[in-house]
Amino acid sequence: MAATIQDVANRAGVSQSTVSKAMNGTSPVSDATMKKIQKAAKELGYQPSAIARSFKTRSTYQIVFLADFPFDAAFVNPHLFEIMRGAQHTLSKNGYALVMQQATAKEICAIVETAYMQHKADGFVLPDDIRVNPAGVPQLRVYVKEDQQIHEMDLEEYLQGVLAGEMKNDWPEEALRAQAILARTFVVRFITEKHSQYDGADISTDIEEAQAYNADGINDRIRDAVDATRGEIAVYQDEPIYAWFHAHAGGRTATAEEGLSYQKDAPYTQSIESVESDRAPQEDAAWEAEFTAQQVIAAAADCGVSLGETLESAEPGAKGNSGRLKTLRFNGSEVPANEFRIAIGSTEMKSTLITGLQLEEGVLRLSGKGYGHGVGMSQWGAYALAEQGKNAAEIINMYFKDVDIVQIYN
Repeated sequence: MAATIQDVANRAGVSQSTVSKAMNGTSPVSDATMKKIQKAAKELGYQPSAIARSFKTRSTYQIVFLADFPFDAAFVNPHLFEIMRGAQHTLSKNGYALVMQQATAKEICAIVETAYMQHKADGFVLPDDIRVNPAGVPQLRVYVKEDQQIHEMDLEEYLQGVLAGEMKNDWPEEALRAQAILARTFVVRFITEKHSQYDGADISTDIEEAQAYNADGINDRIRDAVDATRGEIAVYQDEPIYAWFHAHAGGRTATAEEGLSYQKDAPYTQSIESVESDRAPQEDAAWEAEFTAQQVIAAAADCGVSLGETLESAEPGAKGNSGRLKTLRFNGSEVPANEFRIAIGSTEMKSTLITGLQLEEGVLRLSGKGYGHGVGMSQWGAYALAEQGKNAAEIINMYFKDVDIVQIYN
C-alpha cells in the first residue's frame, strides 16, 4: 500500500496539517521541520497528491482561459480577443503560455477541479460567474430556505452554518473538525458535480438538497473548527470522496453498497467496528418502533412492491456484512430495506440494523440499533474517538480507508 500523508506525519513526528502545509507551501514551517518531513517522505517513498500541490510550484507554465465562446464571439464582443491578446502578452513576458478552452458554465467547475487535481495548469482565467474571493476561497450563491433569498457568502462562511446544523456546537474539538472536513468535502463535490434546484443558486440550506444548516448555532467553537481545517477536504486517489456520515453506527459501520444500496465504486467505505460514545441518547443506540399494516403496505408500494390489501406475514430478508438487513419480506415479497426505511419514516425506523421483528394483530414491531444508514463516519463514534485523544484526520481515517486529507486553498 502506498504511503499516505498520515504515514509521513507519524514518521516525522508532526501533525498531518503541518505536512500538508509544508507540501503545498500555504504556510511557512521551520527549516528543521521541513527537513524532517522531507526525510520521512523520502524514506517512505511518499508522493504528494496532485491536489495538495500549490499553484506556486508553477510546473506547467500554462494559464487556461475557460469560457463558452459562441461562433460569433468576435462580433458580439469585439474586445474579447483584444483582452486575450493583452493577457497573452503579459503572461509571455513571465514565461507563461495562455491556453484557450471552450467550456459551458456547467463544465467549467469540473474542468478546473480535474486540471487542478492532475496539476495540468498553474492557473485559470474564469468567467464572472465562477468566483473566488481575494483569499482564493470559492464564493457561493446560497439559497437560504428560511427567508427564501439567495445570499452571497464564501464557502468557509457557509460551512459554519452547515457544521452547526450537522453537529452540536459543544462537542469535542476534534469531532467538530472531522465533521468540518467532511462537510467541506461534500460542498466541493456538490458544486463541481451538481446544480441547485433553486434558480440562480450554487447550493442551498435545504437539507433535502444538501446538508443541515443552523446559522443560530454558530459559536466560537464552530468558527474555530472551520478555521482550523480551512480548505481541507478528504480525497481518494486525488478525487474528493462522497463524505457520508450518520448519527450512530450501532456498533458497526456499513459499506456504501450495503448501507445505501449505492452501486457505483466507493472503495474507501468499509464495515468496521465503531465504538460509540456512551453519551449518545439511548433511543439512538437502541430503538423500538411500531407500524400499522396499512403503513407497511403503503411504504412497500412506495418501493414499487404491491402487498395487496392485508399484511399476512413479515420476516427479515438477506443481511449484509455489517448485519444490516438488505431486504425485508412481506407476504412473501422482497422489499429493499433501505428504501423501505425511508418510505415508512427514517426517524421512526432509525436503521436497518434490526434486532427484532414481529407481526402481531396487524401491527409490525421492530427493534434495532443505531441511527442512520451506517455508511462513513459515525458522529457518536467521532465523539468517542475525540475523547480518546484522536485528531480529526485520525477519526476520518478510522472510518474511510486509504483517504488523504489535503488542503486545496488557504
